[in-house]
Amino acid sequence: MQHNKKIFQDLKLPDNAVLCNIPGYYYIDAMFYTGLPAYNFIPSESQYDELKEKKKRIALFMPADSIIPEYLKNDKQLILLHDTLKECE
Repeated sequence: MQHNKKIFQDLKLPDNAVLCNIPGYYYIDAMFYTGLPAYNFIPSESQYDELKEKKKRIALFMPADSIIPEYLKNDKQLILLHDTLKECE
């Protein structure tokens, strides 16, 4: 989808970022267009700890009505992305 492609191409993220909470299979498109690892879920606390040990920054797609887990709220390096990705109809 052109809408999502543009969002991914326009992202300005550090090289150590990991994209999370991307709907459906669009995490594959995200990896292609950004060159960054991407997942369709919010990392669990143990996954978060592993990423932080590897010096990764989490870039989290968060719709306005979403709740951020407590273990992520205090991360000053967390990157919140409020762009709305569209799913195929």
